[in-house]
Amino acid sequence: MYQQHWESALGRLVEGATKSALITSDADPTVAKYIFWWPLYRDGDTVYVQNQMLHYDQLPRPFSILDPWKSIHERRTVTPGRSANLRLEN
Repeated sequence: MYQQHWESALGRLVEGATKSALITSDADPTVAKYIFWWPLYRDGDTVYVQNQMLHYDQLPRPFSILDPWKSIHERRTVTPGRSANLRLEN
């Protein structure tokens, strides 16, 4: 499963998508509360990778393993020494 998912996720970026994600732990959303994944953000020729624990109960819509891209938040950066105010929109 991982190989097919990762090939699809990376292919999205090659084809021009600005966001994708690599799922690093597979968990059934009907029984698990979160997954670990690496959201990928393409900016020109650069791809930024974040390590993230995605909590299902903090999403505005149910998580879909077949279309996980809809659950990727916008990329946010934090200046060292400053805290980030992160808020999820419904």
